[in-house]
Amino acid sequence: MNNIQTPSKPDPVSKAKFSLICGIISILPILLTLITMYRAVMFAWMLSLITVPGAIIGIILGILALKSTKKNLAITGIILSLIGLTTSIYIYDLFKNWRSIKDNN
Repeated sequence: MNNIQTPSKPDPVSKAKFSLICGIISILPILLTLITMYRAVMFAWMLSLITVPGAIIGIILGILALKSTKKNLAITGIILSLIGLTTSIYIYDLFKNWRSIKDNN
């Protein structure tokens, strides 16, 4: 008689999909830097600051989704997010060194 529905748990499959999406988004600075051959270093640097939180979220969601049926998506999301995180840090360091060299000249 009581039609109260209990809230359902979040689906780990959706976590795997979001991990993959965050991983793809987090490698955007790499693609931008490679495509423009360091011409858009400033824009890639700003984009890398935005993608670091996305990469961290992608890693966390991927780890949480490892128990789902879409384990391959979760692993791919974790790998892409790790690549995006490390290269975003590298691009940030590259820009910092580029600015110090430019200021000294």
